[in-house]
Amino acid sequence: MAASDPYCLVCEQKDVVKPAVIWCNICEGLCDECSFVHKFIKGCLSPLHNTISADDRKKLPTFITEIKQICEDHSEPFVLYCAIHDEPCCSQCSAQKHSTCSGFRSLEIMTKNAAESASLTDIENGIDRLSKNCDIVRSNRETALTKYQEEVNTLKSSLKSLRGHMIKVFDQMEIDMIDKVEKIGKPYTEEIESITSVMTNLSLRLRDMRNALTTMQSFGTSYQIFAGTRKLRTELDKEERILEALLIDGKILRQKDITFKFDFASLPALVKKAVDFETEETNCTLQLLGNQSIQTQLVRQNIYTIEDIKFNKVNSFDLSNPESERFVVGCAFLHERGFAFTDWSDNKEVVICTEGGVVVRTFQQRDKPYGISRYSQHSIAITIPNLKESILIDLETAEEKGKIAFKKRCWGVTSNGTQRYIRAYECGIQCVDDNGKSLKSLPVEGFVTHSSVVLLMGMQYGNYRQMENLTE
Repeated sequence: MAASDPYCLVCEQKDVVKPAVIWCNICEGLCDECSFVHKFIKGCLSPLHNTISADDRKKLPTFITEIKQICEDHSEPFVLYCAIHDEPCCSQCSAQKHSTCSGFRSLEIMTKNAAESASLTDIENGIDRLSKNCDIVRSNRETALTKYQEEVNTLKSSLKSLRGHMIKVFDQMEIDMIDKVEKIGKPYTEEIESITSVMTNLSLRLRDMRNALTTMQSFGTSYQIFAGTRKLRTELDKEERILEALLIDGKILRQKDITFKFDFASLPALVKKAVDFETEETNCTLQLLGNQSIQTQLVRQNIYTIEDIKFNKVNSFDLSNPESERFVVGCAFLHERGFAFTDWSDNKEVVICTEGGVVVRTFQQRDKPYGISRYSQHSIAITIPNLKESILIDLETAEEKGKIAFKKRCWGVTSNGTQRYIRAYECGIQCVDDNGKSLKSLPVEGFVTHSSVVLLMGMQYGNYRQMENLTE
């Protein structure tokens, strides 16, 4: 027998280990022999002693099999249900722990038709609805991802195409620039070549004149030297005038320089400025399936007036401070069955206490707190009218966060876990998010010095789409 298999608890009392074939919600594991006897025991004929096969019990989820049907304090089966504490209780608990409670119901009657209850159908429909909504959201996100990846691929393709186009542009730029340089340089080179040719011919003539002078000095007569000298002087003056005529115009000796100018360092910045991409995020509107069963039930609900509300006193306790008087003005129910109060006295405190009224912690404030509301499982929202602000307080770390400032005093506050509804003098009742952004306001006529805000919980237990859910 596997370690996880149930065994017969009756046989265990006799130090005999037998596998259980039947499981009773109250008696737990029973073998074949004990389960047969179990059918005829008078106390076990109650529907509370419901039995299933041990194999079927293995199919149940863990959270179901872990549900206790026996009171751990008195080892008795639960027989009653306390509506005030929202929990089952045994006969002894009803007389002791729940002695001041009223409105008990028989657990047997309450659970008689549980398998056919509308709540099960509601949960089944809720699971189907939520599954379809998950499919809708997943499909939307998959479509968004596909679209994004397609756009990324398009961007990559565009960049590759742009790269090829830029190469062609630079190739054509090279051709155009070389052609331009050649057009500018052609008359300049022709002019230089012409001057060079003239200088070459002049050099040749001067060389001939030097040879003639040397020969004349060596072999000519005195008269020949005299006459030849005069002729050479005439020729030399002529050649010198030719050179001077060329040099008299300064343009002949001008130097034309060409420098390639390109700032390579600025190219990436220029390209980045010319080539870029943009991203844009837009809100996606999805048509999710609503909880039709709850909406239908709400339509059938009776409409009550304040005169129909009846109160039953459950408990009372004293929050007085031995050192100074308290002035309690605000109260909020906490997640762990406790309370939080605002002390509008010189104590300037938020007081945390158990459901029995035992003060377990206080949070000192900068000024007198007024409005208070549970914001989340571990935080509360309060208002400090004299400072014209509302803040959130973390109940575990005492950290202040989510500060919202107002132009005038603010008093009552309530919240739904993401938004705060605050009675502010400047606008009436204002709905704001944690960033202080005003989402909606409800004008309040007249001048009310101290006002509280209550969030009516009739619309789908937290669907605050209309400001009519607010009252002062």
